[in-house]
Amino acid sequence: LPDDEYGVALDNLVKGCTDILLLNPSGTHIFTGRRCVQPQPDWWFMGGRIFPGETPIQSCQRLLRRELGLDIASERFVAVCAQA
Repeated sequence: LPDDEYGVALDNLVKGCTDILLLNPSGTHIFTGRRCVQPQPDWWFMGGRIFPGETPIQSCQRLLRRELGLDIASERFVAVCAQA
């Protein structure tokens, strides 16, 4: 798609996303990230868009691999909430 059409599509299509609450093995510490991007330099959970054909867990695995270099087995993920 041309850039202008792609922008319109992004503004109007529903995009699936995952947010990741990353805990240490004992569940006592939460790991977050600090964004250095304006206009919202704030604390954020890791996560991002679900690609077509991905499950939410596959999306989380891909994002953790990309963002943190972590390769986490799918059975270690616990789905907390799914909304449409």
